[in-house]
Amino acid sequence: MGMNEDERKRNQVLTDYVVQDLNVDPKLPFEDNTFDVITNVVFFFGVSVDYLTKPIDVFKEMRRVLKPAGLAIMRYCTV
Repeated sequence: MGMNEDERKRNQVLTDYVVQDLNVDPKLPFEDNTFDVITNVVFFFGVSVDYLTKPIDVFKEMRRVLKPAGLAIMRYCTV
């Protein structure tokens, strides 16, 4: 999932992707208890959670789509 569709299209490893601006719509388009791990960590220039305008709503959605005992790995940039 990401906001840059051009990058997603060029990634030959991906089999599927979703493009969505979580600042406009924080509702994740996935069923409850879908994922074992959610991460926003991207090497080099990853997006930090401090750019979210509705972080609590996004975190609630992440919890909803994570399986029980699932893991959420977030990046917070202080630079």
